[in-house]
Amino acid sequence: MFSINKSLFFLKNLFFRKKSLEQYNKLLNESKLGEIDRQKLILSRVKAILIHAYNFSDFYKKRFDLINFNPKQFQSLDELKLIPVTTKIELRENNLLIKNYDKNLIAKSTTGGSTGMPVSVFHDKSFKSEVFGWYILKQWGAHISDNAGFLERYNPSKGLTGLINKVIWWPTKRVHLNINILSDEHFFKFYEKCKKNNIVYLEGYVGAVYEFALFLEKYKLTLVNLKFVWTTSAPLNEKARDKMKFIFGCPIYDQYGSCEINWLAFECERCSGLHFFDLYRYLEIDEVGNILITDLTNYQFPLIRYKIGDKVSLNNSVCSCGITFPLINKVKGRESDLIRFMDGSSVPGEFLTTIFDDYPEAVIQFQFIQKKDFSLILKFVPTSDKSKIVVNEVINILKKMWLEKNIIIDLEEVQNIPHDYGKIRFIISEL
Repeated sequence: MFSINKSLFFLKNLFFRKKSLEQYNKLLNESKLGEIDRQKLILSRVKAILIHAYNFSDFYKKRFDLINFNPKQFQSLDELKLIPVTTKIELRENNLLIKNYDKNLIAKSTTGGSTGMPVSVFHDKSFKSEVFGWYILKQWGAHISDNAGFLERYNPSKGLTGLINKVIWWPTKRVHLNINILSDEHFFKFYEKCKKNNIVYLEGYVGAVYEFALFLEKYKLTLVNLKFVWTTSAPLNEKARDKMKFIFGCPIYDQYGSCEINWLAFECERCSGLHFFDLYRYLEIDEVGNILITDLTNYQFPLIRYKIGDKVSLNNSVCSCGITFPLINKVKGRESDLIRFMDGSSVPGEFLTTIFDDYPEAVIQFQFIQKKDFSLILKFVPTSDKSKIVVNEVINILKKMWLEKNIIIDLEEVQNIPHDYGKIRFIISEL
């Protein structure tokens, strides 16, 4: 049964985002393919991206020629293992954009990454990746046109772009809380807006969502129309899930993706693993569990056997939910904590991983240490003599953002930041 929101969403997208609707319907059809047909499709898409990368990317042509790899003769997915892994260091040091890239078809994305190493990539806008979100919502019994609340880094579009976005989304209500500071005052305002607009689902960084849940418990507040909560950006542990499920009174779902290659996997209502979008992102797992991804949809900035920085294992069981996308077990990703202020407010670690998004070349790695007196130390590994200038600019932005908190932030230039089994903790709190 179509609601007014759904009907208007369909009509507006038919005019403004027709390609997205077409791609969504294609996704729905391809998700029903049998195993033989889906393996044929995956093989053909892997071969197509390999040939394209060889023909139009200097980086991959050189890489393939060095090992005498001819993508036109590619016949088996096992042959991918012949190609060297693409690392974050290589992303920083090489231009992976194709020679004849279309500037109107690329969108820059920057991330702190699971290893604490800021990198920049470009997404191919010709593939409408938002349809993955539409598909996921459908599996959870919701629709993209449903009213929703968001706890994430939020920079609203302005001018004509902002106006167009409002027209496209109307009458859907989308309530946002920018997570640069989390306090009871901000949570109260967000809660009132969510309640007023009868949000159907809540989406956000897992650390921020967890803090919001604790706020609701503290003040004995509820969101009665909430169908589910959608968490992103960091692993969701079962203890936190159980706590949030009790407070929100609805299922808590995990979705996995990265800034480099988004929309990788999601939980279904069974929560027995994550369904991986294998028709669009080819997954390999090396001998120690590292995730290697070949993006089958990005023809402007090919990523082939990219070591994303997280670890996982395959789940060979067949999910009873009926979704045909294969299962992987829970992702072992970065660990983050909260920065807490003396007044009780806080900032989730997921926000702080983005502070070098505008300056990805400034540092190799970084980490926050919060001392018992609430002061902060920002450790960073520089890329050049100019790194400290940029780092100081970032610190000044944070200090201005947290002006009323009177927080002390010191810098510490280091040669390296220790890993914990290959992962960096972005925040180490001594509180």
